[in-house]
Amino acid sequence: MKTREPAMRITSTELLGLDQFLITDEGNTRIGLTELGLPVSRFLLAGRFSGKSDEGDRVFIRVSDSFNDVTMTVGNFFSQSLEVFDEIGQGETVAVIGKVSIPNTQSQFSKKFFAESIYKIPEAEMKYLEARALLFL
Repeated sequence: MKTREPAMRITSTELLGLDQFLITDEGNTRIGLTELGLPVSRFLLAGRFSGKSDEGDRVFIRVSDSFNDVTMTVGNFFSQSLEVFDEIGQGETVAVIGKVSIPNTQSQFSKKFFAESIYKIPEAEMKYLEARALLFL
């Protein structure tokens, strides 16, 4: 089993605010830096499921927390079957574990978010996770 770095509890504002990156010692992995300097490679975002869309061979999901709406690609990193989205209705509370991808281009900074897994959670747990992410800031 591949060992991975822990997922950081984060709000959409911090996630969308990634505007810099660090390069790891190996030199091939880029880790996003939030405006407050928090390094983020994997994240845990709690919010409401806003929908799923198919564009060609790619699937996108949207999750909204109390602040913003985040669009994530469902692709190589997703560990569950796509049928999980049939069980999640729009507006239901979810927790998404995802990955930040920063391409190796020097011309401009860009970022993409990939969903690794998604779970239905009670609303109280969503509020707790969101509050813990805010306390961490």
